[in-house]
Amino acid sequence: MNYQYLRYLARTGITYLHPHRREATELLIAQLDLRPGEQVLEIGCGSGATLVEIALRYPVQLRGIDLLEEMLAVARRRVRLCGLTGRIQLQQGRENIPLPFADASFDKVYCESVLGIQDAASAQLMLGEIYRVLKPGGRFVTNEAIWKTGIPEDRIATINRAGLSNFGLRQASEEPWTLPNWLALFRTHGFTAIACPLLADLPRTSGTLPVRPQPGKRWRSEALTRMLQLKSLLHPGLLRERRRYRQLLHQHRGDGQFVEARLFTLLKTRKVFDEAALP
Repeated sequence: MNYQYLRYLARTGITYLHPHRREATELLIAQLDLRPGEQVLEIGCGSGATLVEIALRYPVQLRGIDLLEEMLAVARRRVRLCGLTGRIQLQQGRENIPLPFADASFDKVYCESVLGIQDAASAQLMLGEIYRVLKPGGRFVTNEAIWKTGIPEDRIATINRAGLSNFGLRQASEEPWTLPNWLALFRTHGFTAIACPLLADLPRTSGTLPVRPQPGKRWRSEALTRMLQLKSLLHPGLLRERRRYRQLLHQHRGDGQFVEARLFTLLKTRKVFDEAALP
């Protein structure tokens, strides 16, 4: 994947780039069950909005890693503007390369719409690395769009092929993996799934999570997003890209009916569980 669409979106200051947007992030943060002093890693941190949101709410130490320098450039600005450079560290990763962290470094790991778009080899490498860097009993939470049951394999291949051509990324996994496939994959890598509900079925949580009294810093993060959005509307090159991608997105408007967004909460264990008992 060349991530051409994500590179464009980085320049527009995009945040919460996943199904159900900020609401999904709120639900993910709640599932992380964060405790003071914990070490937390975000894989695919993008423009840094979730990292900053967590740092403003919880006294934890955060690391963010992303493949795209374009996203990291925005994330660095966001972290610096919010005065969080002492608590959030950012670095660039490399595709299909082990994570640059020691074994058992983190209490919690999370990602948002990163794992679900990988091919089989990349997904398995990522899960193996997440397991490695988590402490025993550590928690991994991810919100992902996965294929619904019963979608023909040729339809999945066609959708992904068009996505790679037009946007540089897939709609969902390269293989026709549905919920049972993902649960089996998690178990193979030593995780116990304690929840995997549909995001659409979960109660809304906005405004109910603990918020530390730092409205000024939150405003700075939101102001950066708005500034970059406005700047992109005044840039001729970005305006041309915007028009082109809007046309392409219209052509792909029906692709979303073939996927479902789920919030997976996993623990680092070796306990075998009954997949059929999960929702």
